[in-house]
Amino acid sequence: MFKTGFQLAVFIAPIILAGCSTANSLRVEKKFLSLPEDIGQPVTDFRKCVAAVSFRSELPKVDFDRLDKVIREAKKETSVLRRALINSVQPLEKIPKYYSGYANYSAGFQGTKTLLQDGNFQGAAYRYAVLDYKPLLSSDADDEIAEKIGLLGLLERGAIALDYGNSKCSRQFFKMAEMLVNERDDNTLAGYEHVLMLNLKAISHLLDSDFGAYNVTRRARDLQAVERDKFKKRIDESREKLNEKESDEKEGSFFSLAGEILSDAFKPNLDIATRISSPYVSPFSDYVSGMVSELLAAEYIRLKEDGKSRTELDSARISYKKAEKLSPKNKLVAKAKKDTAKGYKPKGKKLVHVAVGAGLAPEKKVIIIEIPIDNTIVPIKLPFYEPVASEIFSMKIYTGDGKKLAQLELLADVEAITMRHYYDERFSHILKAVSGSVGSFLIQKEKERQKEIVKNEKGKAASMFVDILGTVINAVIDHATMPNTKAFMTLPKEISVARFYVPIKLDQITVNSYDKKDRLLGSKSVKLLKKSPTFVYGRAINDNMQLFSQKEMLTFLKKE
Repeated sequence: MFKTGFQLAVFIAPIILAGCSTANSLRVEKKFLSLPEDIGQPVTDFRKCVAAVSFRSELPKVDFDRLDKVIREAKKETSVLRRALINSVQPLEKIPKYYSGYANYSAGFQGTKTLLQDGNFQGAAYRYAVLDYKPLLSSDADDEIAEKIGLLGLLERGAIALDYGNSKCSRQFFKMAEMLVNERDDNTLAGYEHVLMLNLKAISHLLDSDFGAYNVTRRARDLQAVERDKFKKRIDESREKLNEKESDEKEGSFFSLAGEILSDAFKPNLDIATRISSPYVSPFSDYVSGMVSELLAAEYIRLKEDGKSRTELDSARISYKKAEKLSPKNKLVAKAKKDTAKGYKPKGKKLVHVAVGAGLAPEKKVIIIEIPIDNTIVPIKLPFYEPVASEIFSMKIYTGDGKKLAQLELLADVEAITMRHYYDERFSHILKAVSGSVGSFLIQKEKERQKEIVKNEKGKAASMFVDILGTVINAVIDHATMPNTKAFMTLPKEISVARFYVPIKLDQITVNSYDKKDRLLGSKSVKLLKKSPTFVYGRAINDNMQLFSQKEMLTFLKKE
């Protein structure tokens, strides 16, 4: 394809420049430590959220020096990976078995992760606001700002806003993220991440007692079914393509050997992945749909509107029945279905629904595994998910005087969903990784050929050309073969729920989190609505706990 090294260099120069600009975007930790007074025009709700206007009176405390250090440490892992790429073809004895670490997106995310694990959710939002000042001031329209922030950036901001109780901004970020998803046809967002985004968006609506929750839950439920079918088709196609490659006369032996070796990369967390049968069988969407209907029904019962309450109870029962089908062993879901079927409403009590997201979802890294080819070793790069350790083992709910009301039960195992999705996509990952490595091997061969061409040429110019060509080729190998580590990493590790009745006069509940030895980690109390049913959402990471309850139910009854 390229007759000279110069042609190759000209071809790949734009790629290297693009890669450099991406790297530089991560180096703005300490440059801008305050928010500009001017947030641009027009002043929209979305623009206010991007600018973190709610922090103007009192900025969250963020140690940017510490975050800068954390990210530098993460980038050291990226440097190790890059050196492995630069030296991609070496004799067997000089290559270690594998490298693994953060790269590109996941390296930059470590600043956010640090703040979340500290329980500084507002600080994480503030950090993003500082980083977003350029797209904010250089764009007039909301959709332009959203494009510059990017899909995953919007998702991370939406989840964090929900984590510290800013449900309005959470809805704004998720709304713009949905807009980008609908306008694009790419694989930036995994199907299960899209479903979970809608679940979180429904929760943000619910906290505002906004009827939009009703519609979003149904979209999430329908989307999961669509994504399940698309995923199965994609997996079958990848398996078929890999089989074709393994049967090919020229490349078959290498693809077969690589597939056998790379399969080991998917085994370490197989015990987590196999906790569920598919990444698209989560009962959470159906459960949230049932919960919304049941809360409406309970309020209609309180207002003595029997016709409306029966309609909502029937909708809740149908949703809970679907959730039970996906999670047949869950006693909480079974009881919810039973209660709504008979119109259960104990006298003198009110309904409470609680959902708490605990921990952080697995983070996406890169692993490089050595594969023998042509008497040398070619490192093959794979995306790699690693669970994020969580101290939380259980969560319980109490009254103010210490009486136990309920224990939260796991309903959405996001960790297992992520690992199952990764494991089921192994054929696609192997196919991409091996194909890319074959290409890098050929580029290295081109580098060696160019060296031979200029080997006998005299002068510094020829020598300098070889060095420049080598640098350019190494850069293109780095850019072209390093897997993308973009993933929705502010998602919780798991979402647990509880459903129970309390005396109407009870105005407060407390949620406690515990470790494996039943030692108290975090605790938070929250007010309940006086007479109406109440939904409570919480976020727990290690010994930190946030808890929020919805607004008055009357606004919920004003259907859009």
